Amino acid sequence: MIWTAPRLNTRHNHGTGCTLSSAIATFLGQGMALEAAVEAGRTFVQLALRDAPGFGAGHGPMGHAVVRLDLAGELCLNQITLPARDLDESVAFYKALGLTQVVDSPKSGYARFEAPGGVTLSVSTGHGEVVGGGIYFECLDLDAVIAALTNAGMAIEPARDQSWGWREAWLADPAGNRLCLYSAGLSRRYPPWALPRQDDR
Repeated sequence: MIWTAPRLNTRHNHGTGCTLSSAIATFLGQGMALEAAVEAGRTFVQLALRDAPGFGAGHGPMGHAVVRLDLAGELCLNQITLPARDLDESVAFYKALGLTQVVDSPKSGYARFEAPGGVTLSVSTGHGEVVGGGIYFECLDLDAVIAALTNAGMAIEPARDQSWGWREAWLADPAGNRLCLYSAGLSRRYPPWALPRQDDR
């Protein structure tokens, strides 16, 4: 198996090798298969490079701390989607609240924001491919979580690969609230179509 990825242009790359090997070892210790552990380790490094705090004038450290919400393991609540009546009003509100907009898709009636610490919140008018509201639990090994919950008697829709880079499986709680088990890797906070950030390096 050979892994490739586009080069990320940043000077804050001190410790990439140690981080990669430690991440792979950690995921293996958690019981992941080798290929899955390597893929998760690579994702960890790519996210940590993007989340570098920007210290120093030379090759600064990576941003390990924020990545905990992307690769935390089973059922990490890190994304909420709320229904919106007027997309422009909702976007203005959450920007004024201090969130950073990372996705702008007016044709789909959809926008995504990031809060300090890495949690993301989306608003959706329900048009296009994106459904209305929902609570999202990211899973490091989505198939294993689905299998365990299905064996426990929960009714879960089959996982589907979405055009926006997420793999999702939906279920509902007893009150009918929609819950999503998903895996997104880089695509939650850094999809290819993400808006430029002021602190991009």
